[in-house]
Amino acid sequence: MEKPKEKLKKILIIAGITGAVYAGCKYLLPLVIPFFAAYGTAVLLEPSARWIQKKLSVKIGERRWKIPIEIIGGAELTAALFALGAGIYLGGCRLIEQAKLLTDALPQLIKQFDTWLTGHCRSAEEIFHLKSGYVVCLMQDMLRELGVTIKAAAMPYLMVNSVSVFQWIVGGMVILLVMFLATVLTLGKLEAIRRFEKRSLFREEFAVIHEKFGVFVRTYLRVQGVVLLLTMAVCMAGLWAIKNPYYILLGIGIGLLDALPLFGTGTVLAPWALVELVAGRGGKAAVLIGLYVLCYILRQVLETRMMAKGMGLSALETLVALYAGLELFGVWGVVLGPAALMISKALLEILETAPGRKK
Repeated sequence: MEKPKEKLKKILIIAGITGAVYAGCKYLLPLVIPFFAAYGTAVLLEPSARWIQKKLSVKIGERRWKIPIEIIGGAELTAALFALGAGIYLGGCRLIEQAKLLTDALPQLIKQFDTWLTGHCRSAEEIFHLKSGYVVCLMQDMLRELGVTIKAAAMPYLMVNSVSVFQWIVGGMVILLVMFLATVLTLGKLEAIRRFEKRSLFREEFAVIHEKFGVFVRTYLRVQGVVLLLTMAVCMAGLWAIKNPYYILLGIGIGLLDALPLFGTGTVLAPWALVELVAGRGGKAAVLIGLYVLCYILRQVLETRMMAKGMGLSALETLVALYAGLELFGVWGVVLGPAALMISKALLEILETAPGRKK
């Protein structure tokens, strides 16, 4: 049995590690995350860059001339960004085509909605023996007032936030430029950074953070990518089955919405199913509800299980980390929560197994 002093010491160690990890994620990480991302990108580019450097080296006399790895890595990163941009452009063109179809059909959809609403208002007038046109006029007034209210509320919001959006775009471009330059410069310093870490007093902690952070990033990206693609595919298939002409646009949009922490597929599919049910299209409503249930199960089961398995955490630990992360860090807590728990557990294991520590 551990002595009270040992228990108190362990509690203080756990509290210290937890506080340090929390402070690092809360205050330090926002300042250095572009450089962490640049370091990770440089590590990914290094093998191919060194291979290209070796193949393009030229021996002149007794000396072998090599292209600086920074230049090769910069060229690779530029090519990758161009390829990504081309993919986004082609995908955007397809989405614009779908959006144009939706815009062209919008007047007809509005007309159908007006016919449907007017018909139900007439039915209500007959059921409650009201004056002909009373409910129709009442509904028109309500919709007109709703439009005025939305316009009055939206205009100040758009005016205030348009500047913020512009600042966010400029800030994002600056961060991308910093990350690009940091990646290129880091490529030439990777060996020096590794030598520093090996000689450092905190080499074990550096190694653990590198390992756990790498595991987390790979796991998180893989899980989110799989869930996102499956959700999009399921939504597009379901919308295609009910013969919706905008199944690609809507499927991608619903999938992206589902990836946001505070939203989900139900934000679109549940109201849509209700409208279809009221309109008497029970088959379409059933398909939409089925899509919602299937997408919900996919995210809950796959995300929890794959994240837990990939990070070495139990399903309960992953759930606790996600909830605590959301409470402490906001939306980004879904990423920082599990990562912070992994690093905290790993650092605690280092201290527990340190030489000289009593068992």
